[in-house]
Amino acid sequence: EEVLARMRKWGVLPRCPRVTNVAAFKEALVNGVNIRSITFGYKHFHGEYCRTPNIRADTLNKKYCEDVKFIVAWGKRMLRDDFTFSDVIILQDSECPVHADTNNLGESAILTLGNFEGGGLWVSDGEGGKVLECHNTVHYFDGKTPHATMPFQGQRFTLVFYTRREVPSAKPGVRATLTELGFPLPPTGEWLTDTTTPEAVVKDAEREFDTFKSEWGAMSKVEQWKRRRGVSTKVRTQSSQINM
Repeated sequence: EEVLARMRKWGVLPRCPRVTNVAAFKEALVNGVNIRSITFGYKHFHGEYCRTPNIRADTLNKKYCEDVKFIVAWGKRMLRDDFTFSDVIILQDSECPVHADTNNLGESAILTLGNFEGGGLWVSDGEGGKVLECHNTVHYFDGKTPHATMPFQGQRFTLVFYTRREVPSAKPGVRATLTELGFPLPPTGEWLTDTTTPEAVVKDAEREFDTFKSEWGAMSKVEQWKRRRGVSTKVRTQSSQINM
């Protein structure tokens, strides 16, 4: 409840800017879709979006320092002991289009909070996809696999914990600031290129998602149950219920 209270006190989060490097988000914004979010962590050392364009990490830390520390500490209690992350993005009432987070390194962890219905995380598997029900539940997934938000009604906050692929080679001062805020960073090392997601794969996933959404409402409860749990699909994930 305290996590929700802290997020709600921020009011309406800013729209994702058109400078985003995620092509699907650019198209959604052009079409008038509101994607409202704020990101804490490594991303802001590069002046990327927050409440105002080009806000820097030191300004972000001063304004939200206690909230950042609280949410990061809370996240670490919810997540696996061996899970590392450099950033957390919080989305408010946002239905994200199909996209792949090509700048992420390793697994991401997601959970959703609030009073809403629907809004699971759809993940492509080339066979129709599956839905991860993240309401008050942590799921781990590969952000470079195309994914999207299922339709929902109500107030929905999404928290995604992840690591930027530049972090292992980040400057010592940057790592020190993030560590002070409580972020459990991966070890230092060379810039890890990791694999990216070809645009053609994302386009195929967009068609897969459109078909999935059109069929979801007509599915039986049993079939929806199978889709939520990945029965007969290729996607393998881990999840854990959280204590509110």
